[in-house]
Amino acid sequence: MFFRFFLILLSFFYFGHADIIVQKDTEKLENFSIEYFYDDSRELSIEDIEKIEFTEKVPSQFAFGYKKGNSWFKLKIKNKSQFKEFILYLNEPFFEEVNLFESQKNSWIKRSSGLSVNLNNRDIYDINPLFFINIEPKSTKTFYIQTYAKFAQFGEFQLLNKKALVVQKRLINTSLYTLFLGALIFIIIFNMFLYITIKDVIYLYYVSYIFF
Repeated sequence: MFFRFFLILLSFFYFGHADIIVQKDTEKLENFSIEYFYDDSRELSIEDIEKIEFTEKVPSQFAFGYKKGNSWFKLKIKNKSQFKEFILYLNEPFFEEVNLFESQKNSWIKRSSGLSVNLNNRDIYDINPLFFINIEPKSTKTFYIQTYAKFAQFGEFQLLNKKALVVQKRLINTSLYTLFLGALIFIIIFNMFLYITIKDVIYLYYVSYIFF
């Protein structure tokens, strides 16, 4: 009986500290827990989701494998700092859909990112999904994020408060991805040249491997 009572108290303690807390000196927040719900049907709207009690928690650095449905994340952020402008950042660019829902005046505001959204229509010109969010100091705000990927679902959520630093880092990451893609294209062209010149089918296999 005492052991069961202890487990109940422990569960209340755990759920009571589920908020993502931004401290006064926080510049980058990572390694936190997020409430999670999986919609296998891909038919639930934000109005349906807000009525659901999220009973599962996942780390901010997650790996779900291949899923055909929508993943929903509920982020309840408590701002103890003097800042009010933050960036919510997902460090993987391969999600087809990344939608952030924010409640304003009894309605939901939706902002979109991911591969289905042109870079020019995102909060920042960046290949990774990220959103500007506002949380008044000494207040708490809840956001919902819905993701969908045609491939494996994995990534990491981070919360940052230095816009200039984040933009600079994201531009560097974009340059690295561009350099990596350019190197792969160069390898493909070089091996196609070898195949045409030497007529060895192994180079054609290698081009196919690099392409896929």
